[in-house]
Amino acid sequence: MIEKILKTISMCRMISPGDTVIAAVSGGPDSICLLEILEKLRKKLNFDLEAAHFEHGIRGQDSLLDAAFVSKTAAEKGLKLNEAFADVPESAGHGKMSLEEAAREHRYEFFEKLAAKHGDGVKIALGHNSDDQAETVLMRLLRGSGMRGLAAIPPVRGHYIRPLIEIRRLEIIQYLESRDIAWREDETNAATDALRNHIRHILLPLLVKEYNPNIVETLGRTSDACRATVDYIDKIASDIREKNSVRKPNGLFAPRNVFENNHPAVAAAVFESMYIALTGGLRKLRFQHRLDTVNAAREGRSGIYTLPDGWIAAVDSGGVFITTKPPEMNIEYDIPLVVPGKTYIEPTGVEIDAEVVDRANNEKWANAHPTEAYLDMDALRTPIIVRNSAPGDRMRPLGGSGSKKLQDIFTDAKAPRWKRPVYPVIVSGDDIAWVAPFSVSELFKVTEKTEKLLHFTVSGIK
Repeated sequence: MIEKILKTISMCRMISPGDTVIAAVSGGPDSICLLEILEKLRKKLNFDLEAAHFEHGIRGQDSLLDAAFVSKTAAEKGLKLNEAFADVPESAGHGKMSLEEAAREHRYEFFEKLAAKHGDGVKIALGHNSDDQAETVLMRLLRGSGMRGLAAIPPVRGHYIRPLIEIRRLEIIQYLESRDIAWREDETNAATDALRNHIRHILLPLLVKEYNPNIVETLGRTSDACRATVDYIDKIASDIREKNSVRKPNGLFAPRNVFENNHPAVAAAVFESMYIALTGGLRKLRFQHRLDTVNAAREGRSGIYTLPDGWIAAVDSGGVFITTKPPEMNIEYDIPLVVPGKTYIEPTGVEIDAEVVDRANNEKWANAHPTEAYLDMDALRTPIIVRNSAPGDRMRPLGGSGSKKLQDIFTDAKAPRWKRPVYPVIVSGDDIAWVAPFSVSELFKVTEKTEKLLHFTVSGIK
């Protein structure tokens, strides 16, 4: 078994000479076996070895006995033991998480602090085995998962390594028993109410007995094949993101063509790469998050899609912007427009520049940029104001024969709902003259009789 583990460590480049390897030890058979094997290999591979134990406060006295057992084991081996404790049941209640989720979150927070404390060259060794891998593949398949989910447990992820990932659970038990090495049993692992335990004790044995005696190895190969494909797609997606995305103060933006012009699998991986760049990982991102956002971008739809931990994906005609959830925009303003001159709209940060020009000296009106508008000065009536859009607003768009709701104009332009209060509405008398940067009114268009033009330029719409 040791030779098999050595091969895994070598093939996956888990440990380099001079590394500090911290074995995560719960006291169960997997982690005790991991510690035993690493102790035997540390001189051969030239690394320093420490142990780590996290006490979750879930199993009462049994948890304390686990901690005492790990402490005794580490002391007998002369290993430094890093310990931490958290009241996971209380955290789970406050955070509205399952016990398993809360325990994992606290445990990995502890590991990350250890890694940061030790600096470069530290590896956190975890005791996952090939049965854990098979269970994870089945669990994700039953819940619904893409290829990334079926890639399941990676042998190496950053500074986390899993030297036992190709070893069967039975091999681990046999190894410990043959050497009279003690371990602690977690009685909750025998219960079948949790999905993983149900898969472990009921589904997997049934598949072994009735369908495929080598199902664990088969699912392991499936995981490996999915991971190889995901790794390749991730490399392509990462390159695309680095070349096309734009970092903003509160998020990351990628243009729509990144999602439209690439294969759906690559488009989804680009979205994931953006999310990782912002949050550091994909742990809480679900398959449906990817599907909803990427499909909207590819199909030309707009919308706000909720992501974990307060992040959102805002999709519009420009592209996809992953950002923290914006506050509700209850913006109201109604101010006189300075003509000629500049008007700054403080609530939105938008500025409108107005100037009066002779038509004879300016033919740019015929091909105006969306952020500009040229109106017939003589058709305009005072007061000229700028305000936010309001329910029931209507206007007669340029070239239209009748009026149209502003809400429909926004929808046709794929303007996100949360952003609509930012778009300035310029009103002349009782009529809307321009909704920047979308539509000029037919009532104030430039005609053959127009002599003076009122030229507006809007800036600051983000």
